[in-house]
Amino acid sequence: MQLLDLIRTGECRALADAWRSWRAEGVLPRRASMRIEDIKALLPGIAILELNSPDELVFRLAGTMMSETLGFELTGANYLDFAPPSDKANRAARAMRQGQQPCGAHFILPMPFSSGRVVMSEVLSLPILPNEDGRAMQLITMNSALEDTKAKLPTAHSKRFAMADEFRFVDIGAGTPEAKLGLTELPHCSF
Repeated sequence: MQLLDLIRTGECRALADAWRSWRAEGVLPRRASMRIEDIKALLPGIAILELNSPDELVFRLAGTMMSETLGFELTGANYLDFAPPSDKANRAARAMRQGQQPCGAHFILPMPFSSGRVVMSEVLSLPILPNEDGRAMQLITMNSALEDTKAKLPTAHSKRFAMADEFRFVDIGAGTPEAKLGLTELPHCSF
């Protein structure tokens, strides 16, 4: 199964295309290879997560759409602070495996609003090598609503992120984590 056959939104497809051009012939692009002009229109839904350790996954950048939807700023925050205690280990493992393997991830994320409406979002997450060896790997992610949210919905103001649905690892040329680890519900796909 191919990633591009699974992607539902133009924004996630645009990130996939840009990431592929940044990596050229390699498995992964370096941060310095990223050209912001390639993803300028996507920036409101882009996040960069730095994989410092299994306990520290820091948002180095979180687009304005994410902050407006959630009602608070994510930049500088630890991703794991938004997970219920029962989900932290699994979420940390999923993210860290993307940097260790390396591989991408594609999933559907329910985004709750204070109105009670839940909008499903497609998320594509792809690894980026740091500019300097020995520094933490990063994930660049695109979060794109699967339905029209142009009518301003009240923000959720929830300090918890729901667990992702339809989660699968994406083989970018280096394989994917073993299914027996229980980190994915679906078979991986290739890029």
